Amino acid sequence: MRSIPKTKLALAIAPILFSTSAYTAAQSVTLEEVVVTARKKEESLQTIPLSVSAVTGKAMRETMVSNMEDAQQGMANVNFAVRLGSAVPTIRGVGFSILNNGTTANVAMHVNGVYIGRPMAVASSFFDVDRLEVVRGPQGTLYGRNATGGAVNIVTNRPTEELSGYIDTSFGNYNSATVEAAISGPLFSDKVLGRIAIRTDRHDGWAKNIFSGNDTDAQDLQAIRATMRFLPSDNLTLDWVVENYHQDDSMYGMKFGGKTNPEAELGGVLLGGDAFPIGSRDINTERDILNKRDIFGTDLTAVWEMDDYTFKSITAFRDTEVNVESDIDATNVVVFSGPNREEEAEQWSQEFQLTYDGDKLSWLAGAFYFNEENDIATVSKEGFLLPSAPAPFYPPDDGVGTVLLFVNGANVETTSYAVFGEATYQFSDAWSATAGLRYTYEDVEINGEYSPLVTVMRDCDALECDLDFSNVSPRGIIQYQPSDEWMFFASVSDGFKSGGFSVGALAPSFDEEEIRSYEIGAKATLMDERVQLSLTAFSYDYEDLQVTKVLDASALTENAANAGIEGLEFEAKMLLTDNFQIDASLGILNAEFEDFESENPTFPGTPPQDLSGNQLPQAPDVTANIAAEYTWTVKGGDLTLRGEAVYSDEYYLTSFNERPDYQDSYTMYNAFVNYNHPSGVRVGAYIRNADDELVKSSGYTTIFALGTPSFTAYLPPRTYGVSFGYSF
Repeated sequence: MRSIPKTKLALAIAPILFSTSAYTAAQSVTLEEVVVTARKKEESLQTIPLSVSAVTGKAMRETMVSNMEDAQQGMANVNFAVRLGSAVPTIRGVGFSILNNGTTANVAMHVNGVYIGRPMAVASSFFDVDRLEVVRGPQGTLYGRNATGGAVNIVTNRPTEELSGYIDTSFGNYNSATVEAAISGPLFSDKVLGRIAIRTDRHDGWAKNIFSGNDTDAQDLQAIRATMRFLPSDNLTLDWVVENYHQDDSMYGMKFGGKTNPEAELGGVLLGGDAFPIGSRDINTERDILNKRDIFGTDLTAVWEMDDYTFKSITAFRDTEVNVESDIDATNVVVFSGPNREEEAEQWSQEFQLTYDGDKLSWLAGAFYFNEENDIATVSKEGFLLPSAPAPFYPPDDGVGTVLLFVNGANVETTSYAVFGEATYQFSDAWSATAGLRYTYEDVEINGEYSPLVTVMRDCDALECDLDFSNVSPRGIIQYQPSDEWMFFASVSDGFKSGGFSVGALAPSFDEEEIRSYEIGAKATLMDERVQLSLTAFSYDYEDLQVTKVLDASALTENAANAGIEGLEFEAKMLLTDNFQIDASLGILNAEFEDFESENPTFPGTPPQDLSGNQLPQAPDVTANIAAEYTWTVKGGDLTLRGEAVYSDEYYLTSFNERPDYQDSYTMYNAFVNYNHPSGVRVGAYIRNADDELVKSSGYTTIFALGTPSFTAYLPPRTYGVSFGYSF
């Protein structure tokens, strides 16, 4: 087990301890109470016996948070990235390392209670948000499939009984321009309410394609959501949501970090081409980056309240079409052109919940159904046969030509059924206990898999094509609340993620992974509700975790033996005076493989490497954040200045812990100023990543035949600008 240097720990904790000691007495203002639904019911963030971080929509708008990468700052042991256009969430070292098209994340993503199956579709709902909740630790009992790392809940704003709305605009460097607006109110008397929200977000490229001279990392997206609330009776509510998202730009192209094997030569350089610049946002490719996605979603939520009982139904449909292209040979000649990663997925889901809330006993019981069909393809229409390349680099029919047509893909259908329940009994005013259980049955079927040509098909007599998984995930919690100020808890919970197929590899399937978490924690609301504290310690037993490597031009997923994870999180909000607030967080993490051996494709022909003791990807030992916010009264309004410092220790991007798949420790600074007038007018200015740090958020290494180029995704560069808003 790696030990965390005491100097790093001291530096991370010192600002928090210093800030705590600075408290001064003033009693007229309190911290806002945040209500979350992490256990599928409304609870105060300070009394829920889970490790949860929550951010309100108002706070996100004022700090220019428009995506999950920005939202992670200030959340201990949480890492959000984007790789090849897919959301890559990692919580406490449990993350999404799978590169294959069509796979799912280890962190369950939900929008208004609807599970989102496609990692490429997560960003589509990130506007007109009421709050964002990040739940740490396995959530198998209530959230079921693919929640080994935790769960993320995006809760959007609902229609209001009175006419209200807002418009927020911003303009900044890279010619950025965003507009987000919503209007809400009654449509027909007080029985039908409506809300419509829009967002447009565009900016010029953060970098250039040296070969073509065109921008890359340019963004152009539009989104719209309509919500209607029907109130046919006093105890029945129906919410119908329809949303559409369109994006067509050059975002999410991977950048070149160097060669993982220094002895290898880039294939394109051998053919007379030039490589991408190393450690730069710029690229140098013969084909510009492509990022197209169209996402449509609709859901209907019905809530029927009956004295002590509440029945809820959530019915949802989602259609996702994605086409993302990014060069993977790191040169400006045609070696392995593209490839295009294409997905066309449709998902249906249905969830029923029945809750009871009594004096001593409360419980929730439910059933869940999910079906998704996903047509997946990876296409490289041009390329050269390299002398050192093994199959599947095939020459054309004449046996000597230079053109490569590489395609792989399949149709993957996933069907999941589950029943679940959780009950809490209040033994006394201070003591309560919670027990929960979920049974899941899941079927994953692959049809028509082909690689590297459409005529080379998967043989279902030799390889499995239909997988069945069943799992029982329990949870137990003991909670002790001796006063309104303090709450303590201890819990044990399980989670699982079903197995599947390495689409395009024509390889054996991989198994499910399972995790068990042990947690103890404490939360406090002190100083007349002016200080909120949260502390959680945890330890995981993580078995058969799924990891991916690139082998022979295909991504191959395998099961590691197991991993050990332990750590803690501390979060604090302190209103030191009526005008001065400090927010702080600290994450300590020790996440490493145990008893895991794997062949390293970077060094072909070498025996399997012992990866025991290696750090799990995107799992830094220390993460910390401190923010200071001061508010003045100016001409009847509030002028607020906020500064943030975000620190992360070093981490690796792959399980082999090689450079350049590595990010050194860094500190990032943000600053915001906002003026809010009672009339509803808001004016602001912002700067994010003030030092323009080049931070690798995720990455991977491709095959030896291409020269083992290491590709990485970066967090956004320095952005700054002004914002204007009006609400009524």
